[in-house]
Amino acid sequence: LVFALHEVVIHALLPEHHPTQEYRAEPYVIAADVSHAPGREGRAGWSWYTGAAGWYWQVAVGELLGLKVREGSLFVEPKLPPDWPGYSAQWTLPAGLLRIQVRRTGSPSALLDGSPASGGVPLSELKGEHRLEVTV
Repeated sequence: LVFALHEVVIHALLPEHHPTQEYRAEPYVIAADVSHAPGREGRAGWSWYTGAAGWYWQVAVGELLGLKVREGSLFVEPKLPPDWPGYSAQWTLPAGLLRIQVRRTGSPSALLDGSPASGGVPLSELKGEHRLEVTV
């Protein structure tokens, strides 16, 4: 249920999924509100509202992809839709780059450069290029 809910929310917020005649806002900005009121279904409200893009980012990156920073460490706790085999991402560090590969295979694990990273990845300690492989 959580997977489906996140996917529904993400698609519902994207302007490309709304007919322009009903949406009535710019087709390239996320509205802070999409009405469900009778006679106004699908109409955008508060376009260019910066909070809408921020919340979209939180749902997409923090919840769906599961990229979360707690106490300076990166944790990868994805809630992927059942048909997603995984994803890859890059996390830019002050002194390097972290390449992230998430796969839906095997037993749950996290490996940083081949070593277990069960307590998260301490971002401030990473210098240069690193690889984080996560299975879910």
